[in-house]
Amino acid sequence: MRRFAVGVLTACIALTLSAPTHAQSGEIYESLQEAGDPLWEQVLRRIQTDAYPRVSRQCMRRLRRLFQEMAHGIRRGVDYKDVSRIPHCLDRYFTFRYASVSPRRRRRHLPSKSLLIRIRNKNIVYVRLPKFDAEETRFLYDAVVAANDAGVTDYIFDLRQNPGGLVASTLRALRFFSPRAGAVIITVRSRSGVRTVRTHAHGLVHSGQFRARILVGPRCASACEMFVGTLRAWYPGRVLLMGKHTYGKGTIYQVQNIEGRGLVFSYTNGVYYIGPHALPVRKKVGLAPDIRMPIGTQGENPLQESIVLAALRALVD
Repeated sequence: MRRFAVGVLTACIALTLSAPTHAQSGEIYESLQEAGDPLWEQVLRRIQTDAYPRVSRQCMRRLRRLFQEMAHGIRRGVDYKDVSRIPHCLDRYFTFRYASVSPRRRRRHLPSKSLLIRIRNKNIVYVRLPKFDAEETRFLYDAVVAANDAGVTDYIFDLRQNPGGLVASTLRALRFFSPRAGAVIITVRSRSGVRTVRTHAHGLVHSGQFRARILVGPRCASACEMFVGTLRAWYPGRVLLMGKHTYGKGTIYQVQNIEGRGLVFSYTNGVYYIGPHALPVRKKVGLAPDIRMPIGTQGENPLQESIVLAALRALVD
């Protein structure tokens, strides 16, 4: 399996195939060989139309040949990774991988669970979010409502192991903290032009009193960087990042699930800029923390971790 590599001019497509048996190979091959309209042609058309930046014609031709090679390999019952010979052009722009992950590896990379702790003697709420999706956004909403009912305005967000998630869920989560109606969340640049995403109303928190310390690290990427960067841009001086640089992935991906075909692909279709000043997320550099310090590891009791204790002291002082 090749390492994930994205160039400055990046259009990323991830083809996810479970290792096929001989019985499954015929079904997958038939889905790849639709009469008059092969599946890879549908994929290529989407990439040609939406991928940002535009992929060169030479790369598109090589990608078409690679798709054909994949289909013929599956027809013969050959494992795809044994028949793929990725040219240098595609090695730079694309990533191909298998969905199957060993149970041991899956457990090792399993995100930590959501966690909410109210520190009563300091009137601070600690919130841990392992990712951004509909479920975690609902968890965050309940946490903010409970904090408001208790009169809490200071937060510690632990996003050290948050790799991102759904952009729609992240935008909804940011609206909980909007300082005013019409606040700029992000600016998206894509093939269709430039679009600005704004909030529709004032958020749930008391913007005049809201403070937060956000714990970040190299695993904080994509939608996670969108969340922390926008909060810092909205509340300069009152929202500070603590830990290490984030990953540095300021791109938006379009994910396509093709039901019953054994194929899932995603590609870059936009680049986003944070906050009202349209700040970029530098590739492989990320967002710099305001307070640089070791991030440690997330444990069962975060109140015993040095970085959490430092965040508590920063909010109390």
